[in-house]
Amino acid sequence: MPHEQIVSRRMSEVPEDPRFAARARLDRGEPAAWDELVALEPRLLPLLVEAQRATADGATCANDLFYGSGGSGLKGRLSRLVGYLAPDNADPRLCTENAYDVAYDHIYDALPACTHEGIC
Repeated sequence: MPHEQIVSRRMSEVPEDPRFAARARLDRGEPAAWDELVALEPRLLPLLVEAQRATADGATCANDLFYGSGGSGLKGRLSRLVGYLAPDNADPRLCTENAYDVAYDHIYDALPACTHEGIC
């Protein structure tokens, strides 16, 4: 494409760069998506992998894996990365209720179903 054609293109005709689109949506206060949160806080990904790899052997309880005791579960570690308990130096877009809810739901939904007797 000749230089003159490139220069004359309107900005609205230029495709949005996907690397910056996620951050722009979060900057505008729009709901976050999991991939957008991971781009801002890569330490979320190992929590998802841990949830996905949890095996349902014996009397496993998804709630026990997620909530744990004394903050040792996935939820305690998650809450130290996103939401109101995120570090002071975290990207402000991670320090929202929406970011917490998206990360919480995504990780919890990756856990295996409970295999124990009774109610959680």
